[in-house]
Amino acid sequence: MIKMKLACLIVALAFSGLHAEVWSQEKKMDLHLGEVRLERLFEVLERQTDLRFVFNQEAVRGYTVQADMKDKTVEEVLDAVLRDTPLGYEVLTGHIVISPKAAQGTQQQEILTIRGRVTDTDGNPMPGVTVMLKGTNFGAATDADGRYEMAIQKEHAGVLVFSFVGMKTQEIAVNGRTEINVKLEEDAAE
Repeated sequence: MIKMKLACLIVALAFSGLHAEVWSQEKKMDLHLGEVRLERLFEVLERQTDLRFVFNQEAVRGYTVQADMKDKTVEEVLDAVLRDTPLGYEVLTGHIVISPKAAQGTQQQEILTIRGRVTDTDGNPMPGVTVMLKGTNFGAATDADGRYEMAIQKEHAGVLVFSFVGMKTQEIAVNGRTEINVKLEEDAAE
């Protein structure tokens, strides 16, 4: 009986949190701030809603907007004040992320997914091979079948480094390819 009551309480709390979140985005508000800096507008909106604004101080510094509006939602306010700026917004769970408009649309379109299989010289799969993007700490490891998959921004897809203890390290340029299979050779020195 206690477990059932606890489960009902958890479900009720989850739905009340979801309702509060949606309500704060749909809440109509009046703003009588006149000409105001964007940072100040975000502070006022945070106080009037349960939303939090995430932004780079340098990106929004220097922008002033006219914030005299009546009976508007947060999204309607942001659409109006950011229209003539290079800034856009994205609504996430409980947060609104402010970022440059160019960065919002291009990141999703420029993702390159690279897949492949790593084997030894006999064609046996090699699990646990480290696959790194050269010059970064971004990487993956091969699975039990020697397969790997990585999603990289296309402009950063330079050279992949394949390494495994006792095998020669290989560096392979991506050059826009989406499938790169590799055969690792034993390192006689090892």
